Amino acid sequence: MSVTDSASLFVATFGQGDAGSISINASDNVIFDGVGANGRSSNAFSTVEEKSSGDGKEINITANTLNVNNGAVIGTTTRGKGDGGNINIKVNRLEAQGGGEILSTSRSSGDAGNITVNATESINFSGNDPNFSQRLARIGRPIVRNEGAGSGLYANTDEKSTGKGGNINVNTLSFTITDGAIVNTSAFGQGSTGDIQIKASDLFMNAADIASSSLFGQGGNINLQIAESILRNQSTISTRAGSEASDGGDGGNIRINANVLTALENSSINANAFQGRGGNIQISASGLLLSPDSSITASSQRGINGNIQINTPDVNPEAGLIELPNNFSDRSNLIAQVCPAFQGNYFTITGRSGLPANPSDTIRTNLTETVDWVAPNFPKTKPDKVINYQNLKPKTTTNIIEATSWVKNKLGEVMLVASTPSIQTASTASRDFCQQ
Repeated sequence: MSVTDSASLFVATFGQGDAGSISINASDNVIFDGVGANGRSSNAFSTVEEKSSGDGKEINITANTLNVNNGAVIGTTTRGKGDGGNINIKVNRLEAQGGGEILSTSRSSGDAGNITVNATESINFSGNDPNFSQRLARIGRPIVRNEGAGSGLYANTDEKSTGKGGNINVNTLSFTITDGAIVNTSAFGQGSTGDIQIKASDLFMNAADIASSSLFGQGGNINLQIAESILRNQSTISTRAGSEASDGGDGGNIRINANVLTALENSSINANAFQGRGGNIQISASGLLLSPDSSITASSQRGINGNIQINTPDVNPEAGLIELPNNFSDRSNLIAQVCPAFQGNYFTITGRSGLPANPSDTIRTNLTETVDWVAPNFPKTKPDKVINYQNLKPKTTTNIIEATSWVKNKLGEVMLVASTPSIQTASTASRDFCQQ
């Protein structure tokens, strides 16, 4: 299914009833692409228009791949008293590039809808729409329904709204956000901000943002459950409440559970507020790496700073270390005193193909020659002569006496003896032996 050149799937309510819903089921691909000559985005939209009191209904899309590119938009909005509809996407792969957006918005007293994305394989958001600001200035709302220039997910309320912002829930294997793309919940009106929850095996961000902000109300929370996460090139994970023009409430909280979390190239994780209390940041990770120019902050410009809690494995780098003695032994004292200490003595350990580099490793042989097993060669016939062992007489045995020393005879040979003759001691024999 392709929706291009400002084509539209549109349901709305202008009065007392609810808006309709949009459901798309495709075994292959669904594509929303581009902006028409009239400045309108190719779109699928469910709206609650002004002066209406009904609720918006959901947009459901099930497909193999969903592409929302080049300023196209899938969204729900409310401009009346009712709430906006939810958006549910179930795909293998989701891509939004060149300013393509999936959004829910409240511009009135109603609440914005929630966005739920389940992508079994991957999500890729990248780039922005370079003509967004020009289109908005030329034809304005509500013709231009995009929330910003960047590709991604938006759940927002505008400055005239008193409703709550929507939540964003994402579940995928691989999540990539690059080149100005964004996942954003915000409240520019009096209502509170929605939360962001992302579950992914890998999260890669390059010059991109995951952000939640509020001007007047309570800031939204960000909850990330990631196996491996990398932030590069001024990427941010942030919550913010208030500004110079508005006091605002407390900042939202950030919770990150990850195996490895890396922030590089002036990237940041922030939970800040202006007048209220700064948000709290809790990071649980097996590995945490921050470049010197990257930061983690939880501050309030005029209020109380938030707390930062970082949980890493309870490993004491000094555990298992042994303090070495200060007085070292003279190894020359360990050499037999009867021999010169510097006579070229050495000690060598050898084994089949050497020793393993690590004591816990097995020996890996490089030998190429092997010896085959052979069967013993037993005689096939009986011996000609039968020996009667009962008639054999026991032989006379000599008791073996254990040697207790050694001497050198007249021929210069060393002999083991049971006792040392009085004419030559063991020490003089050792000295004669060393001299040889």
